[in-house]
Amino acid sequence: MMITSSLSLQSNHEPSNTPYLTEHIHTMRRQEETTYKCDVDYLGQSLQHSRSSTIVVTPADRKAMCTWSYNIVDTCRIDRSIAAVAISYFDRFMGSSTSDRVVQLCLSRRREFQLAFIACFVIALKAREGMTVDSMFVTETLCQGMYHQLEIAGMEEEVLMALEWRLNGPTPQEFVHYLLELFPTSLSPSDLKYVEALKETACEFVELGMLDYSLALQKPSSLAFASVLLVMQSLSSEAFNPAGRMAWIERAALVAGLHSNDLATQVVRYRLMDVMHEHEVSTKGSNNVSPRRITGVGSCSSIDDEINEDCIEPSLDGSERAKVWSPMSIIS
Repeated sequence: MMITSSLSLQSNHEPSNTPYLTEHIHTMRRQEETTYKCDVDYLGQSLQHSRSSTIVVTPADRKAMCTWSYNIVDTCRIDRSIAAVAISYFDRFMGSSTSDRVVQLCLSRRREFQLAFIACFVIALKAREGMTVDSMFVTETLCQGMYHQLEIAGMEEEVLMALEWRLNGPTPQEFVHYLLELFPTSLSPSDLKYVEALKETACEFVELGMLDYSLALQKPSSLAFASVLLVMQSLSSEAFNPAGRMAWIERAALVAGLHSNDLATQVVRYRLMDVMHEHEVSTKGSNNVSPRRITGVGSCSSIDDEINEDCIEPSLDGSERAKVWSPMSIIS
């Protein structure tokens, strides 16, 4: 067994009472504004002038690593939220000033850039999924021998120090979940089914949004709120009555401070629409049409012309063989 888990792979959050839900959303909003804030454009040209090294990695490189993380969690049957957590750790680390020397190295060399992401992924497995991760599995299976155990452990330490061991920040998926609990409790059984469908599809939109570098620098609540609004817009008129929709929008404004007509919300919403359109175009004519399955050769070929697929056995019970890309075949 390569990876063992002390927690269930799926968790179901029971409906909360209103005071607890309100306080929890307030806490999450406060966290994303302070200790878990992530808005540093670490790939931007403005920062390049202030750093001694040249930035060689691109948003496409970041997207490839994010896609890789979703491949891995799907193959290992791990909750996809872990990939989102790893992406959050990575963006916060790359935007930190505590480990500026290491960050500059990651920005100037793809090998170190990739190593940093792998370290964030391993930390997410340990911290948020409660897993014991075998070091040999990471070095030999995930990394195909590209990195030594000491390199990975050293980068994990750099990440933890830069993040100041703050590993429990809110993700966009968590915001989707809690924001949808703001729907009136008087919803009919049929409307409750729409809420579940709305939650699932909004999380799919969020996952696609997190692949986009510009959206990664937005607040998790903004991405979650924009995703829910987009899904609502696409629902049929039978899904929720207008009063129910308006009641939810008003509660989101009152409780979470999120307003559908704010400029910030509109910017995120329109960018997310563009991302969705780009995804539809890129997957047109293929079987990969669902946002839930965001893998594909096209997402990696811009980085490396030769992409090799390796058969590995990363499943929790060690019995399932699946083809996934090793990091080495994504960024060379």
